[in-house]
Amino acid sequence: MPINEHYDKVEVKIRPANVKSCPASLPNGCQPCGSFLLSFPNLGTQQPFAPNQTYRVVENLQPGYLYTFLVTAFRQRMRSDVVVINQDTIPLPPRNLALETFDQIELIIESPYFENSQFTLNFPGIEAVWEPPTEGFCDCYEAQISPNDGQMAFPTYGNEHSAGTLVRQFIRLTPGKTYTVMIYSTTCGNGALGALRSDPVMMTITLPPSEPPTIVDSTDTTTTSLTWQQGIIPGMYDDFRVTGLEGNMSVVPPESPQDRHRTITGLHSCTEYSFNVHTLNEHMASRNGRHTAIQTKPAPPMNLQVVEFNSSSMLVTWTKDPLHEVGSYKVTITPPGRTTTVSEPSLMVTGLSPGTLYNISVVSRCHNEFIVSNTPVSITHATVPYVPQACSVQCVSNTPTEVEPSAPQYSIISMLWTPPSEGSWDGFVIDYSPYQFEGGNPTPPSPIVVGEERFQDEYHIASGW
Repeated sequence: MPINEHYDKVEVKIRPANVKSCPASLPNGCQPCGSFLLSFPNLGTQQPFAPNQTYRVVENLQPGYLYTFLVTAFRQRMRSDVVVINQDTIPLPPRNLALETFDQIELIIESPYFENSQFTLNFPGIEAVWEPPTEGFCDCYEAQISPNDGQMAFPTYGNEHSAGTLVRQFIRLTPGKTYTVMIYSTTCGNGALGALRSDPVMMTITLPPSEPPTIVDSTDTTTTSLTWQQGIIPGMYDDFRVTGLEGNMSVVPPESPQDRHRTITGLHSCTEYSFNVHTLNEHMASRNGRHTAIQTKPAPPMNLQVVEFNSSSMLVTWTKDPLHEVGSYKVTITPPGRTTTVSEPSLMVTGLSPGTLYNISVVSRCHNEFIVSNTPVSITHATVPYVPQACSVQCVSNTPTEVEPSAPQYSIISMLWTPPSEGSWDGFVIDYSPYQFEGGNPTPPSPIVVGEERFQDEYHIASGW
C-alpha cells in the first residue's frame, strides 16, 4: 500500500492484494470488493473519490505530524480486517539559520579515572543554530556540509544529543576555506516511508585563516623586521596584515604577499612597541593575531675619536645623534676591561699605562627602564711612552792611514741608551739633523727606527758635517 506525501496531505494507494477484499466468512472464496473505507483524522479533508477507487488523498493536514490511517474493504454489509498505516507529513523547513565559526572546542571527560578533566583542542569548525518551523511539528533535523571534509562534532542520531536539537557543529575543517551548511527538517522514520525531509535551508560561510606561528624580531633604532618562518600555517592564506601601527610607521611592501616577514619603518629610538600579525585569506583576517613586543635601540655614537692624550690619560669624545633619543653611554677600556657609564658624549680616561695600546668601546643605551643597547662603536689608540732613562753619544773621526791613504774620511756617531722606567714600547726613533749619511746621499730616510730590544746604535756621517 504505497503512500505519497506532501507537507499538508497524504495520498494512500490501496492494492487489493494487500487487503482482504472480502470477509473471511464469505463462502466460495473472495469476490471482488465493492468499495474501500479509509478512516483518518478528522483534521484533514478527503478529496472526492469513487467507492471502489484504490487510493485516497487526504489534505489540509498539519506538517510534520504522524497520522494513523485505517483501511477496510467491504461489500454490502460485510467488512474485511483493518489495515493500519502510520505516516507523517513532511515538516516545513527550519527557519532563521545562523552560522558561526570557532577555532577551539572544550572536551570534558567525566570519569573517576580522569577526575572530570577538561581539555582544549584546536579544532577549526562551524556551529549551526536554527529555529523550528513556523507551523506544524518537527521532531528531528538533518545537517550536511559541503565540501564534506570534516566531522560532525555531535552526530545527528545517537550519542547524548537527540536528533531534535537545534544545533550542529562541524569540526576539523580547513581554515580559510568556504563551506555551505544545509539543514533539513525531517521525520523521525516512524512512518511507512521511513525518514523524509523538507527542502533545505542553507547558508555559506568562510572560516578565518589560521594565525601565524611564533614571531622573531630584528630591531635597530628606527626599523624592525618581524619574521615567522618557523612552523606550519594550516589551511589557506594569501597575505598577512600587521596591526598596531601609529604615527609615521609604515610596512615595507614585500616581494610577495605570502612572504612570511614584514619590515616596519618610522619607529622612534628607545621606545617599546606592540604589534599583532594576522593571516589573511581573501581579505578575511585570522581570528587571533600573533602578538609580539619590541624595543627599539638607541642611536649609536658617531665620530668616536681621541682628541687629547699623554702617557697616562686620554680624552675620548663622540657625537650624539640629534634626531634620536639616547639615555646613557657605556664606555669600556681594554685592557684591563674597565667600564664606566656617562650621560655626556665625552670621557676623560685616566690611570693608563704609558706606551700601551687601548681599545675604547662606546655603547649607547636607553633609559634605565629599557635594558637595550646598540652595537658597540670602538677605536684603538695608544698612550705616549716614557722617554729612555739615559742616553750617551760619542763621535769618533776616521782619518786616512798609511795603509789606506786614499780611504774616505768620515765620523762615527755611537749612541747608547737605557729603556724607559715603566710602560710599554715597540721601538725607538733616532732623530738628528742634518740628515747626511756616508756616501753623500742628500736625503736619507729619517727618522731612524730601531727595534724594542735594541738599546744602542752607530752611524757613519760624512766628514765636514
